[in-house]
Amino acid sequence: MVLIAPHNACLPCKHRSLRAVFQMQLSWNAADGCYHSAFTDDERLCDLGIGFPRRNQEQIRNRARAHGREAASNGFEQPARESDLLSSAPLASRRSKTDVELAPRALNARKKREGRRWVMPQKIVTVTPAGRKRYLEILTPYLLQNRAHIAEHHFWVNTTDAADIAYIESLAASQPDFFKLKRRAVFDNDRQCDSIWQYFQDYTDADTIYIRLDDDICYIAPDAIPTLAAFRAAHREPFLIYGNIVNNAICSYYQQQRGFLPRAWGRVGNECMDAVGWNSKRFAQRLHEKFLADIRQGTMARWKFPPQTLDDYRRFSINVICWYGHDLRDVPELSIVNLYVQRLTHPTRGTEVYDEESMLSEYLPAKFQRPNRICGDALFGHFAFYPQRRYLETMTTLRDEYRQLVYPQSGLAFEMRRRLQRAVKPLNALLSPYAWAWARRRVKDRFA
Repeated sequence: MVLIAPHNACLPCKHRSLRAVFQMQLSWNAADGCYHSAFTDDERLCDLGIGFPRRNQEQIRNRARAHGREAASNGFEQPARESDLLSSAPLASRRSKTDVELAPRALNARKKREGRRWVMPQKIVTVTPAGRKRYLEILTPYLLQNRAHIAEHHFWVNTTDAADIAYIESLAASQPDFFKLKRRAVFDNDRQCDSIWQYFQDYTDADTIYIRLDDDICYIAPDAIPTLAAFRAAHREPFLIYGNIVNNAICSYYQQQRGFLPRAWGRVGNECMDAVGWNSKRFAQRLHEKFLADIRQGTMARWKFPPQTLDDYRRFSINVICWYGHDLRDVPELSIVNLYVQRLTHPTRGTEVYDEESMLSEYLPAKFQRPNRICGDALFGHFAFYPQRRYLETMTTLRDEYRQLVYPQSGLAFEMRRRLQRAVKPLNALLSPYAWAWARRRVKDRFA
């Protein structure tokens, strides 16, 4: 079946503003549980808005109507309307809407064939253990861009830094109907992650989908939040749904297995704390540079992959997770305040469970026999794990470049300053004792 839908991912950078349409072939993939599209370049249609004869516009309208009737007769809903194809609005503003609506429509078609109706969740609430101001300044604009989908965003105040707390409080004061503050005790300033588990007991409403985002999530794709929530609503079997997270070791493993990430950067293992995907500073730098280039070119879809089920209940870095409130309602382990003090034993492996991540990604899925799943179409960017953070902060301008995406600047002065920072920041290596130790080892090996 052939449908017409607007798309600009395969246009050259300088032509992205053109209102172009392509033929799109939708095919059902039983393994992924969703529809995939393939664009046929040989039948590319020319620009509708510039120098396009009216008789050809009528042909496009008739063709779109014909494909809509064909789609309806085959049990599909029409993903593109005539007004979408010939609208005078910029393509970029229409693309997000189309991307967001395609997933629910495909799911609706599937449920109709099975005699059921897919229903969007009544409420989506996002939460963040907060937090560091330098990262929240990047995350917050993405949250506000998704207010049409998110009912509320809750900051779990999990810091004792006065400047960070003041910034979080200022966010709540500026958007009191959207940003909410939740406060509990911070047990140990050196291990602030131990204080996070106690917050989950308040997020068990039956009709609510919750999405937890790390404070250093540095990019959220325009359709990521609704896509993740729709996938959660359509797949009740997994205990948790993970996002497709750039700079997450297991997600990097699947991206590399598809041939997208070069093995010359290092071979990524299918492990949460992999030596390359979790620990390597240079790998993280190359990953972010490649991802930023694709964001600027509008080709982020290349990072997506089919859904993956982690049926061995392996540990996963929970930078972005999604759960139904009712799935946590009857979990007795929620009464444990500090998992680091009151440790549990894994039901099958016999290993210790001592933090929020091991509890949610390993212990509870194994206990309930509900393996977690990655939604490969919900794309997020994660800045750094702690072995990578110092290098990425001091030796690169990557955080500034992610900030530039949400606070765009231009002009000659800005460009000169940006180039100067790129040239100067690597010199911080001269201040690092690790760099001098590395240099001594290289010299010793050279003359040994």
